[in-house]
Amino acid sequence: MSISVNRILSNKHNRVSAATLTASAQRASDDVRLVAQSRQGGGRLVVSGSYTGAADTVVDVEVVSGSGGALTPSAPVIRGVGNGVLSIDALSPAAVPEELTFALLDAGTEPVPASLEFYGAALVARATGAAGNALSLSVTRNLTLTPMQYATIEPIAAGTDSLEGPQWDWGQPAATDAGIPDAALRVQFEGFPAVHRAWKTWEGGRFVYRLDPATATWLFVAFLVFMLYQTIGEALRNRPSRAQG
Repeated sequence: MSISVNRILSNKHNRVSAATLTASAQRASDDVRLVAQSRQGGGRLVVSGSYTGAADTVVDVEVVSGSGGALTPSAPVIRGVGNGVLSIDALSPAAVPEELTFALLDAGTEPVPASLEFYGAALVARATGAAGNALSLSVTRNLTLTPMQYATIEPIAAGTDSLEGPQWDWGQPAATDAGIPDAALRVQFEGFPAVHRAWKTWEGGRFVYRLDPATATWLFVAFLVFMLYQTIGEALRNRPSRAQG
């Protein structure tokens, strides 16, 4: 049998154990914890501030107006695939609560950049939409013309793109295939701004002399023929660009 010393605590002389403690002041707390909420609409409710008392309580909140007395619409809710944006710009003070549903029937067409056909090349804007549509291209006419020893000795009708007979031989290069040769002459008739490419093709045992583009108007006798000092392609490559795209 073991023997040990034990101390038994007693409240025989403890006056505090049966006393009633009354706080002279209660410190407010700002630790607000939202346990559950029930709402109508798409608004977000946040309760903040300090409070006294440890019991849970139910807080009813009603939004009657926005800033300055104007009504505040609920935030639109977007459902589905995509990144659409829906905004409400204004709300009448006499508006009543209602729920509106909008369905997208057509997603539209894929935007394409602005483009321009320019002498056989396609100029395409890098940006789509308004930024690309706002681009503009200006070409300053700065070509050197050299008079040739030729002139029109017969009238040329409007819309003519081919000429027959040795009288139209101005030293044009011959085509080796169905295309226009790179060395085709660039010629201009006196008094007319149009620049034509001139070459010849061998057809039916004779040369046929071609013009591109066709003449836009009648050309009568004695119009001098001028040759450009540079080809159009070389002139465009050698001048600074006015627009990117």
